[in-house]
Amino acid sequence: MARSVLIIEDDDRIRRIVSITLRREGLEVTEAGSGEEGLAALAERPHDIVLLDLVLPGRSGFEVCREIRRVSTTPVIMVTARADSSDIAVAAADRRRRGAVPGRRGAAGRH
Repeated sequence: MARSVLIIEDDDRIRRIVSITLRREGLEVTEAGSGEEGLAALAERPHDIVLLDLVLPGRSGFEVCREIRRVSTTPVIMVTARADSSDIAVAAADRRRRGAVPGRRGAAGRH
């Protein structure tokens, strides 16, 4: 059975290119154009990994990641087309300020 990837990306071109590339590598791909669509797809069936855009309409990628973490241990790779590292640093600082560090499971390293 092929490994499954959920791509949550609002840019149609980027989502399509990543999807085509992953399918050529033999992966099963589910596409979602928003955080809400992605969460619905993940609730519908499990995926082996999620590729999650940081900048989405409505809920941010960080908010979607927090929701995924609440219900699942599926690995999440955060991606962005932002070229300015200060944008990413500001987003990460905001996340730390709110005490949200996606993927961190405590001192014991539980997954």
